[in-house]
Amino acid sequence: MSPAIAELRAAVDAALDDEQRLTAMIILGDALSRVDPPEALAVAEESLRRAEASGRPELSAACLLLMGTVNWRLADYPLAIEQLEAARASYEHLGLREQVAKVVLLLGNVLRFRGDYTGAIDHYEEAAARFDELGSSHRAELSRGSIGFAYQSIGDGPRALAYLEPMLKWAVEQGDRESEGQAISAIGSVHMLQSDYVRALECYHRSLSIAQERGHRIGYAIDLANIGNVYHEVGDYRLALEHYESALAIHDETGNRDGVAIATGNIGSVHFSLGALDRAEHYYRRTILLWRELGNPASEAIWLGNLGIVLQYLGDIDAALAEYRTAIDLAQEHGMTGTACMSIGNMGNAYRLLGDVTAAQSHYERALAMAEELGDRRLMADWIGNMALLVAAPSAGQPDLERACELSLRALELASEIRDRSHALTLHRQLSELFARRERWKEAYDHTVSGNELERELERLETHKAAQNFEHRRQIAEIEKRTEVELAEARAAETVQRMKSEQTEQELANSTLQLLAMNELLRDLRNDLLKIARKIPPSEPAARELRERLKRLPCESVDWEKYDHQFRSVHPEFVRSLTDRAPDLTPTELRICTMLRMNLKSHEIAALICTTERGVEFHRVNIRQKLKLRKEEKLPIVLGAM
Repeated sequence: MSPAIAELRAAVDAALDDEQRLTAMIILGDALSRVDPPEALAVAEESLRRAEASGRPELSAACLLLMGTVNWRLADYPLAIEQLEAARASYEHLGLREQVAKVVLLLGNVLRFRGDYTGAIDHYEEAAARFDELGSSHRAELSRGSIGFAYQSIGDGPRALAYLEPMLKWAVEQGDRESEGQAISAIGSVHMLQSDYVRALECYHRSLSIAQERGHRIGYAIDLANIGNVYHEVGDYRLALEHYESALAIHDETGNRDGVAIATGNIGSVHFSLGALDRAEHYYRRTILLWRELGNPASEAIWLGNLGIVLQYLGDIDAALAEYRTAIDLAQEHGMTGTACMSIGNMGNAYRLLGDVTAAQSHYERALAMAEELGDRRLMADWIGNMALLVAAPSAGQPDLERACELSLRALELASEIRDRSHALTLHRQLSELFARRERWKEAYDHTVSGNELERELERLETHKAAQNFEHRRQIAEIEKRTEVELAEARAAETVQRMKSEQTEQELANSTLQLLAMNELLRDLRNDLLKIARKIPPSEPAARELRERLKRLPCESVDWEKYDHQFRSVHPEFVRSLTDRAPDLTPTELRICTMLRMNLKSHEIAALICTTERGVEFHRVNIRQKLKLRKEEKLPIVLGAM
């Protein structure tokens, strides 16, 4: 259990009343959703039960939002959408516009992960518009950046960059390092789609550096895995494994079980690329078990399908069919048409190897119908081409060569449309053989010539790709050397900065304690002097002036300029984050917020700013209103998170 989770559990146990306990449970559930979604779901369900019993609709809505978030992470997208829509309706009824915008943004994420990219983009645009209306420029820019993530997911690099690059520029201008890292990493993934591995690696290293600077270990591990993806693509499997294994170790150490499952699958994929099928099977089975334990059927179905392919290569067709069936059942149950389509088509391949023509034909037809529904021309070409091989095979009884030619020509047309040269070459050779079997020599010759031309083109492309990969590896090696030096310098600078920060923070704490002690001393001295001053006859001219000066004595003794300088040096982002969220805070309210951030009590703050404890409480009420806090939100906790 991570220290942060342990602290949140302790906060739940230490709650003084039902409302405080419920608020702490919601915060705990949100934290658990990132590392242990099944437990988070149990916490969310219990929170919802308590919220409904309390008759507090805003807390019930918060619980529905949490449950929707958890079910999104568990890949139960229909249920997540249902719960988030319920939370949205509740927040709209309560007039909580900011919460509505947050739910709309999260719905966009769910739709993107579900594969409904059009719906996701619509929700991101709506969220951005809502945040703009609320004056929340930070969340508006993040919503627009999410549109870039959606375009990246569908492989539309130019449109993705059109949103991600402005997000990056904005994040740099605002000093928002977290958003800057997210944008850089996403831009790196766009470069990966475009096979620009050098620029992808540069982006991932920049994001890695930001994650290290922020102490965000999970983000650091994700960037390591992305760098591993680059090495995997350029065929440097040793470095790919090194980065995946490093990512796995960090995810395991931090308790990020999703990350452990992803890294385990990545390691298996490298072994598959190396032809080490037994090792690939081992890692694929481990990642399937992990996804099953996490309650993520979507990812489990994908890796079951991959395991089926490995078993098919190993010659264990019956075992492969069993894995495909399980993958199909899971995928169809959760609306994952693309995943189901792949495994159904692969079952057709397995039955074709077994010589079961009827079963193979049935599965190819089902897979083709799904591919047509998805509009996926690559899969359509695959299944149509395989159907052609099936009807032309001797095991089909009486081979239907005319039908085989028709299917192969249709598959060739699709492969040519999407410029899949490798598949097109296979289909030209397939057609050449089929026409020769039909003694249609002219067509057989034409396809032989076309195939030879395409083969030469592919050889040129492969030669160019090999040269390009060699150059990529050279440039990548240079980047790695430069990065090692930069990381060493960054680590040294980080150590120095941490020591300075610790020293400055200690100085701030000591100064604050000294201020309190000095004010207490001066207050006692002032009270003693006031008693003496009251004995002086009022007719004395100096008596009134003396009493007035004594009243102001503790207040004038505080060097606020020094205090403000020390506070900003320790918490440089605090005041900016606070004023971004509530620009109408007065100077006194800002100062009280800094003291609350220092964990001072109301009576201590009152002593420092020379007011009553009741006066401080009045200011705290105003601060809560300007920050638009819900009743269950605690002001010190909100300020401490900034």
